[in-house]
Amino acid sequence: MDAYVPVYSEGGKTWFPSNEAAKELVHLNHAWRDIAKLNEIRLAAGRSDPIADKLLLKFMLVEFFSALDHARRLQALIRTSPKLIAGKPAPFRYITKRDLERVTDAYKGLWVELAPLESLIADIRNNIGAHRSAEIGCEVEALWEKLDPDRFVRLINQIPSVFKAVEELNIYDWSFIDAQTNMMSLFGTRIIPDWEDAFSEGEVKQG
Repeated sequence: MDAYVPVYSEGGKTWFPSNEAAKELVHLNHAWRDIAKLNEIRLAAGRSDPIADKLLLKFMLVEFFSALDHARRLQALIRTSPKLIAGKPAPFRYITKRDLERVTDAYKGLWVELAPLESLIADIRNNIGAHRSAEIGCEVEALWEKLDPDRFVRLINQIPSVFKAVEELNIYDWSFIDAQTNMMSLFGTRIIPDWEDAFSEGEVKQG
């Protein structure tokens, strides 16, 4: 069954997020699918309509700015999630060494690409995007001029890399409610923990 995604898969037999990590993952997925759909429309329009091209890119960046909030919150939840430690009982949900390394690398790629552009994206969002600046003049015109897809495409494409790194982590709770029986199901824990990928107690104390 699919995970709950409004617009793209409404209602029906879907799994709903049941903890904060799962909610942030779903929000990140929502934002990315909106970005991808906007880009699909932008590419279909082609460069023959420069106004439409800039408008759609602007809306993509507004969604991207929202995606960053969820990516940051999810990263914080991952960092503080219980770890699988050799010689100790396995937590219900946990992070392994390889999990943490893979996620850290994916997020590093995002933050490196974001650093030189974050201020510009914030200005676009706050002045000509989700909010409209009271100012009219050269500064606003300059922001519109900077709405060039080539400037942002590499950065925007970091979101799928992050999502791929985090989507299968063992930190998410999902529930399914059967409307006919009113029974709720919850994903259980792994039957056999990944002991070969566990942290040592020393590693956990150091990090």
